[in-house]
Formats: sequence, structure tokens, C-alpha cells
Amino acid sequence: MDDLWVVNASPIIALGKIGLLHLPARLARDIVVPAGVVREILAGPEDEAATALRGATFGRVVAAPPLDAAIVRWDLGRGESEVIALARQLPRSIAIVDDRAARACCNAFGIRTRGTVGVVVAARCAGQLELPVRTCIGRLREAGFRVSMALESEALIRAGER
Repeated sequence: MDDLWVVNASPIIALGKIGLLHLPARLARDIVVPAGVVREILAGPEDEAATALRGATFGRVVAAPPLDAAIVRWDLGRGESEVIALARQLPRSIAIVDDRAARACCNAFGIRTRGTVGVVVAARCAGQLELPVRTCIGRLREAGFRVSMALESEALIRAGER
């Protein structure tokens, strides 16, 4: 089990859309959601993600530290920037982000990352998910989430499904 996850909007929304929003709590001891991410989700449609955040059933909301110039230069969205700022201050945290530029930024700062598909794979490997990863990826695609064929292939190999 991982110690701490700092989670961005995309993984929360995507996992909510496919009925797997419970997985992060099974894989991390603590889940933090920056306030900017919460505002972003609550500004959208009333879906599983918004319901979970309104009901305080998904992680704990934390104000992000001020964004320093090193993060601002990456020109990421507010949510991604807050996730990275928080993860930089929280030792041993993992940033849960899907955005390619945000992942590159995390890498530049030495922050570990995992994306939505990575959460699904980790849950499957930890015995916390009965559904095959292939099925979950199909559901993500049906919900409008983009998963490249290369990522799908890698995920299936890591999950032992290929």
C-alpha cells in the first residue's frame, strides 16, 4: 500500500465514470485532493466525482501551497500545478495525473507518478480489482477517456493479461 497520493481531476472523474472511484482508497493510506482540483470538478456536471467530493467520501481536501516560478513555467492547468506543488512538499507522495506535460513536470522534479490506467493496473495486481484490466480500459474508452494502444499493451503486460 502506498503512503500518500495527491490526485488530479482527470483520474477522479474517469474512475467515477466507470464505477471504480473506490480503488484509490484501497491502494493508498492517505489521499489528498488540492482545493483547485475540487473547484474544477465541482464546476462540472454532477457526477460520481462531484458527489464523492461534496460528500467528503474521496480523500481530504488540502489548500495547495503558492505556485513557485519553477512550476508556473510549465504552463500547466491549475489543478495539475497544485497537484505538483503539493507533491513537492509531501515526501514519498505519488502524483496521480494523466496529462503528459504534468507527468513530465513531475519527472523533472523527481515526483513519482501514476495515471488512471496505472491505478487500475495497481489495483488488479494487488488483488483489489476482479475485473480484467482490458475490460476497465474498454469502459474508460466508452466514457470518453483516451488510452493509446501502446499504453493499453503495457498495462496488459504489467497486469499479466498478455
